[in-house]
Amino acid sequence: MFCLKPQTTEEPLFLAVEFEAEDKEVYLYSVEISEEGIQKEILKTSGTHNPGITIFERTAHKVILKDDITQEMGGIVNNWISEHPFASLFTINSNVQLLNHTAIISSQKWFREKLIVAGLNSFQPDIITKLKNHPKQLKFATDMFSEIGLGLNGIEVKTENFDKWLAANPQDNNIQSKSDKMPDDMVLSKIVNNRNVSAITLEKGIRKVSELVFKQAGVEGYSRDMDIQSQSDGTVRLLILAPYLYSAVYEGATIVVDELDNSIHPHLVRELVRYFADKETNGQLIFSTHETCILDQAFMRPDEVWFVEKVNGESHPYSLNDFKIHNTISIENGYMAGRFGAIPFIGTLNF
Repeated sequence: MFCLKPQTTEEPLFLAVEFEAEDKEVYLYSVEISEEGIQKEILKTSGTHNPGITIFERTAHKVILKDDITQEMGGIVNNWISEHPFASLFTINSNVQLLNHTAIISSQKWFREKLIVAGLNSFQPDIITKLKNHPKQLKFATDMFSEIGLGLNGIEVKTENFDKWLAANPQDNNIQSKSDKMPDDMVLSKIVNNRNVSAITLEKGIRKVSELVFKQAGVEGYSRDMDIQSQSDGTVRLLILAPYLYSAVYEGATIVVDELDNSIHPHLVRELVRYFADKETNGQLIFSTHETCILDQAFMRPDEVWFVEKVNGESHPYSLNDFKIHNTISIENGYMAGRFGAIPFIGTLNF
């Protein structure tokens, strides 16, 4: 669970994250950041009926730990945060292992493995081998595409011997020399226009080439195999997001996606959010978007929706839940009418 406090130039940015770590303990991590660096950073256990146990508390120049450490080690930690004011204690401890407290190590691992950020132009150069080696992720992507109405009957990874593939693709003969001495753990990917066209791997000493095959649906059950270069940008974007969403649904990860609607049709964005909302999961999907079609109480609770309004150059986030709306009203219509703010003001241009 994430919580963000509005920021002005006079106060620091506040962020709080509640998560369940590998040790099955639930922690609450909070941080306040100003223009000078981190002003406060706290990790503690999260308790419903108690304030929790503080693991560490950091101010701008000092760290107080739950467990006593030597004066020398304490001095080293405090020197590090003084020299790196914008670095979290987790980052510092990952680079220089100073603190071995179970809570700190488990929390570091959660941030490293369970918090995944997919930027506007996120790209997975190993997407072919990832789907090939994880059949459950491939099935998830196939099911997701079918459920949201993308017009595909399925996705497959086709693998064949390198020599046979090269004979059918003589234009790629320059790749032969690059793959002659490739090690077993290496993947040689061909990327065209930010799309993973093929991946070469060495399996038991034999070179293999894998490619994605999209089974495009047609009328009366017709289906045609097409490659990734024949797909739209929206389909490719959804394919890149599929392993992330799988991690959220089945592995309890928290996925942050910038502009979920980028290159994706509004109808598909709506159905994608609905698809995730219908899943029983401990994972979380956090995303920004400009699409208003998802403002639907059929699958979005008011406390799950945050608006951002820009005032005098400053962005102010606030929750839809602050308005205490009835569960029968149309959020989308209310937003478009300006009831909740956070809409751009379009001035008049005079020529």
